[in-house]
Amino acid sequence: MDVLINGFLGINGFGLTKTCLLSDGIAAVGGADTALKKSDLKKEYIRDMSEAVNGLNFIDGRYDVLIDFSSPKATPYISEYVSKTCTPALILTTGQSEKNIKLLKRAAKIAPVAVVKNASAGINAVAKILRPLSLYLDGYSVGITETHRRGKKDSPSGTALFLKDCIAESVPNSSVEMNSVRLFNEFGKHEIIFRNGEEQVTVTHEVLSRSCFYSGAISIAKKLVTMPAGFYTDTDF
Repeated sequence: MDVLINGFLGINGFGLTKTCLLSDGIAAVGGADTALKKSDLKKEYIRDMSEAVNGLNFIDGRYDVLIDFSSPKATPYISEYVSKTCTPALILTTGQSEKNIKLLKRAAKIAPVAVVKNASAGINAVAKILRPLSLYLDGYSVGITETHRRGKKDSPSGTALFLKDCIAESVPNSSVEMNSVRLFNEFGKHEIIFRNGEEQVTVTHEVLSRSCFYSGAISIAKKLVTMPAGFYTDTDF
C-alpha cells in the first residue's frame, strides 16, 4: 500500500510518517505540508519519503490512500484532490465544519472518504461499550471529562464529542456535561462518568503512547481502500 500523508510535519503527521516508513506492507510514503522548508528535506525519515512537497497540488505520484493529520483549513484541498485523483481519504483532523463535511461527502461520491475522530482501537472499543451501557444506565447523570496537552486547539476534543454522540444514539434526550482540561503534555484521556445518588460507574481511556493513533490509522486505511465510494465514520470500522 502506498500512503500519502497530508500534514506530515505535525506531531501526529510525523509520527504516522515514521510508522509508515518502518511498516511492512507499505511500499511508498509521500507527504504534503505547507510548513515544509528546503532544509527539512535532508532530515531523517523525510529524506526516505517518495516525495515531500508544500501542498497537495504539487503531488506527482499516485497513492492508494491519503491520510490527513493537518487542519480543517486543508479540507477543501483534500476534497478537490480526492475528486481529481479518485484517491481514498482517511480524515483524522478534528474540528471539521458542516461546510467541510459537505465537501467531503461530495468527494465521497468519487472515492471512499472516512472522517474518524480517533483512530485508536481502544477508544473505538469504548464507543461500542458506551451504547448499551448508556441504555442500561438511563436516568443516571452523565459527564465526560477530556484531558489533553496544552495548545490543543479544539475544545471539547473531537473524541469527546464522538463519545457524547454514542450516548445520544442510545438515549436521545440525554444531557451530558462536558469538561475540558489542558494540562502538561497529556496525549489524551477521556473519562465517562455515570452517577446517581447511590453509585457511580466510570469508563476511562488513556493514551500512553501516540503510536496507538498511527497503528490504528494504518489499520483503518487498509480497510478503507477495499471499500466502495461512500462517506464513512468511526462506526464503520
